[in-house]
Amino acid sequence: MGWDTVGYSPAEDLTFEIRVRAHYGSVFGVLKGFAYEKGAFSLLDQLRQRRRWMHGVLFALRRAPELPFRRRLTLFYSALSWYSALPSVVILAASVVLRYGPILIGTSVFTGFVWVTMATGYLEGYRLHAEYVRWRGSYLRLFGAALVGAFVDVLAPWYALGTRPSRGDFIPKDRPREDPLSAPDSWNAE
Repeated sequence: MGWDTVGYSPAEDLTFEIRVRAHYGSVFGVLKGFAYEKGAFSLLDQLRQRRRWMHGVLFALRRAPELPFRRRLTLFYSALSWYSALPSVVILAASVVLRYGPILIGTSVFTGFVWVTMATGYLEGYRLHAEYVRWRGSYLRLFGAALVGAFVDVLAPWYALGTRPSRGDFIPKDRPREDPLSAPDSWNAE
């Protein structure tokens, strides 16, 4: 199954998961191993990819009849969490600029969970792939790139809400790398 299957499938992996769960139940887990998955090559490509993912989530919530209620609820919460990331950044900035701590206290329960979930996802992804990636750069630069990528992820659902999906959102991943942060040499090994 790929994004170019017959019919509209903005998030083909989510569509695949829904169909497998409908037929086999909850049979998913994390498999240890290397998949030749490549990230986006630029921030614009990452934004387009995340827009496609959000359109896929919204499409599944509205039009996937085989999606069970419990999975629909977790998918809805996932989308709500993703959408809440930008307001949480705005609230954080406002509380710092206005020097008004009670704003943070009132919202920290939910926004703290959102940010911890995002950071945990990044760290878990790095942990799962660390033995396959030979990182030769500075960890400070890696952290900075992760912050920039996280900011793009914060903007992406709102960008998706304000724009229509496009076939251009299926980004090519087999072009030469432009930035040494984008794809370490070990990812391109045969």
